[in-house]
Amino acid sequence: MSRPVSAYAWLFLAFAVLLTFVSFMVFDPQPSLLLAGSIAANVAIMLWALYRLYQLDLLLSPMSTAVIGPTMIVYYTIGNLGARIAGEGRFGSNPGSLAYYPLAAFLTTCGLLLFCITVFVIFKNRLSYFRIRYQDMTWTPVQALGATLLAIGMVVYLSRKYSFVNGYFYGVETSVDRWLFASYLYFVVLAGLIGVSVMVKSKSGIGRFIGILVLAALVVLAISIRSRTYLLGFISILGMAWVTLEPHKLKRILLTGAVIVLLAFPFGTVVKTVSNRGQTLSVKDNLRVLLQTDFDTLLNFNQGSVSIDVQYRGAGLEHPAALLMAYDRNASPLYGEALYAGALTALPGFLRPSFTYSERQTIYLHFLRYGMRYGDSIGLPLSSGLADWGIFFSPFIYLIIGAFCVLLWKIGQFSPQLYLACIVVWMRVEPMDLFWEDGLFSLRAMAFVWLIILVFGFAINPVIQTSQAGSASNEMTPSLLAPTK
Repeated sequence: MSRPVSAYAWLFLAFAVLLTFVSFMVFDPQPSLLLAGSIAANVAIMLWALYRLYQLDLLLSPMSTAVIGPTMIVYYTIGNLGARIAGEGRFGSNPGSLAYYPLAAFLTTCGLLLFCITVFVIFKNRLSYFRIRYQDMTWTPVQALGATLLAIGMVVYLSRKYSFVNGYFYGVETSVDRWLFASYLYFVVLAGLIGVSVMVKSKSGIGRFIGILVLAALVVLAISIRSRTYLLGFISILGMAWVTLEPHKLKRILLTGAVIVLLAFPFGTVVKTVSNRGQTLSVKDNLRVLLQTDFDTLLNFNQGSVSIDVQYRGAGLEHPAALLMAYDRNASPLYGEALYAGALTALPGFLRPSFTYSERQTIYLHFLRYGMRYGDSIGLPLSSGLADWGIFFSPFIYLIIGAFCVLLWKIGQFSPQLYLACIVVWMRVEPMDLFWEDGLFSLRAMAFVWLIILVFGFAINPVIQTSQAGSASNEMTPSLLAPTK
């Protein structure tokens, strides 16, 4: 039997759907039944999918976060209300795009349904059994320290050689350094997964303390990296790993995660604001800002950031809506050019032709003359389908994403190292907004992470315990999602 889902969980789903619908109808200056209904449907679909993945013991899988996931829900749903309220003068807006939010929301609803059909119906049997699971892996406290030092070492190495401005290392030169720059965030996630396992599974107090210490250090590192989106995604992944190991402690895990977010996010805002002003040039500078922050600075910086965050950072429909607006102005699809650009971007540097445009640049240059002002607007994978295939066929990109996630999951079942590389890369710490670019690049990232895991196997490789339940359909420990007797 799969894990049951309690009546309270379904009640929460119904309440969230109703609250979302009412919020859009009441607070949207130009309420739209299509927009409110589609957004509410997205809430229902995404929460149901998360429940289903919980039942199948697949919270730590590409299917849980590539499209459906805690960090993605905002972009598909309530995060778009701020943009509607702010109106045409909002930060980072494409003039005229708000009128196309309803159609964009409806297309995402169609896409999410297709994703769920692909994962839970078409490839249902592919997910019914797996032999390698996170909960069957065990690491020692020394390995947790080693993995953490590896992740921190990569950041320190890059930060000492290159300027770190606005979340990027500038002027990266050698091929090895480029690979490290493209992949160092994955090793922070890997160290976090090892830290959670050590914290939960260690039988000694010192082992559990090391696990907690490691996780605290990694959260501080995530704050200093400047990306609050990455920070929230990283904390949510740690939470899902903890739920996977101790599902009966879901209430405690949710409360702990909420407290960590409430403490960490404001500091992340300070680091991001100071970095945006060009006052920091390294991760070390960001850490210094973090240590020197007082309460007044914390309050002032967060108050100044709220308005932009509300009207801009959660509006995942902005980029797809800008594309829909362009089509209404007689733009034509790219007919595979976005896919081609994404594939080239995913190639190693020595194979990539010079003057190669990324998928995002290709889309922007093509649709610029039709009203797309910002090519880096917040977006969703729907944009890849819209850009290449037009309006009617755009939701079918989610069929490909679903099949791609299942394929990666099955590849990860060949060895523990491939499994770790798969979940580390495809847990999607940061939201996926363009599939061809992000999805195909993930294959290269997986190969590099797998190679590093092999090289540093003495510090990373887990001991695999004999699973007492080899399939996702086995009965699991009850939790908050399970009905109480």
